[in-house]
Parts: sequence; C-alpha cells; structure tokens
Amino acid sequence: MHLQITEFRLKDITAEAYAKLCTELAPAFAAVPGLVAEVWLANAADNRYGAVYTWEDRAACEQFTQSGLFRVVNSHPNMKDITWRDFDVVEGPSRATRGFVDAAVANPSDPEDGTTSDTIREERPPRDTPEPAVI
Repeated sequence: MHLQITEFRLKDITAEAYAKLCTELAPAFAAVPGLVAEVWLANAADNRYGAVYTWEDRAACEQFTQSGLFRVVNSHPNMKDITWRDFDVVEGPSRATRGFVDAAVANPSDPEDGTTSDTIREERPPRDTPEPAVI
C-alpha cells in the first residue's frame, strides 16, 4: 500500500465551480489503474484543497505521475502552489487502528444487492483488540 497527498490553492475559480469540476473529474480518477481510493479535501476558509490517494503499491503511484491525467492536474490554470508527497504505509499499526477501509464499506451502495455501507458496518465483526485503559 502506498499513499500520495496533494495540496494546492485555487486561483480564479470559486469553491462551487471547483466542486463541480471535481465531480466531473471523479470518474477519470476512479478508472486509474492501481488507485484503491481517493479522498478529496477542501478548506475553503483557508483556500487549501487537495486529495489523499491510496495506491495498491508505489509502482501504481509512479505510473500515475507519468499519466496525462497527472499532467492535467499539475498544470491546471485554476490551481496554484501544488505540492505532491508520497509515503509508504506502515501496514501493521495502520490495520490495528482501522487505517484501511474495506472497499465494500467505502462504497455507499452496491447496485447489485442494494446493500448500503450502514448495513455493512452493522455486519462487521467487533474489534478484536480491547479498549485502552483509562488512566
């Protein structure tokens, strides 16, 4: 598992227009090979936006950085001060703290059976680690 974080500021575009653009671009990102999940970030008060990408592995992340979609994002006229950082994931503790969400839970509904993420959460087994002691 590999993470990539981007952060940027908007330039000459409203937050509402940017949100619409994100909605239009989301299917293109969803189709990127090796992308497990993308979380879109917004802090309109500070004009800071970004995304957290979860990749199957570093190779998938690197492949994305060579893609046309990456070049479009990196050179978009309405985005400035763009930064990209990537990280390996320390998987053991990340799993222990529920840092990974099953794709079924992340999916708001399954069109095949109508199962919602709330239903899936209810069926999820309880944590197998005890609650920490309160001091």
